[in-house]
Amino acid sequence: MMQNVHKSAEEIIDEKNKLNAIISNIPHGIIITDIENRLIKANKQAERMFDFSANKIKGKYLLEYLHNENLSKALKQASTKGKGKLSREIKIPNKETNKINTYILSSAFVTNQHGENINIVTGLYDVTHQKELEELRESFLRTVSHELRTPLTTIIGFLNLISKAAGDQLSKDQKSYLDIVLKESKNLEEIINDLLDITKIKA
Repeated sequence: MMQNVHKSAEEIIDEKNKLNAIISNIPHGIIITDIENRLIKANKQAERMFDFSANKIKGKYLLEYLHNENLSKALKQASTKGKGKLSREIKIPNKETNKINTYILSSAFVTNQHGENINIVTGLYDVTHQKELEELRESFLRTVSHELRTPLTTIIGFLNLISKAAGDQLSKDQKSYLDIVLKESKNLEEIINDLLDITKIKA
């Protein structure tokens, strides 16, 4: 019996060490609390994000040590949700860069064998870079679309004017070439308008 107990204890310790290693090496912020939001564990990424020491405040009410209202509200909401999973986007100032970082916060309950909530695991994924790239891409599309549409409108206008002014003076081939250029210019105009519509819809 003692051997079995000793073996079980070693297995529990091994599993705990594995879990700690996984949490420590995850490149995103991980915070684990009890259902009253008392801190159990946080990895280095979370400590760096929110400027606290997990060792110093372990077992204490986490919300008292967070200096961000958005995060505090999200964690409080997660603890009162009861069941299911909370996922939301939050903005948090970055002291190192003096910019506002964007995170996807995801919280879920851990239950025991009786189905009772015992812990809350919260993950924070930094999507600031992705957001910046998305905004840059949309800005580029808007700028290029506007810059292209103005001269293209002028080109189409002059092509229509030439077509009407020349009338029967154009040969069959010349008329065909002009029609092709006008048709392709209008197709390009439609593509540019579609790009502008997409950016408006996303905005």
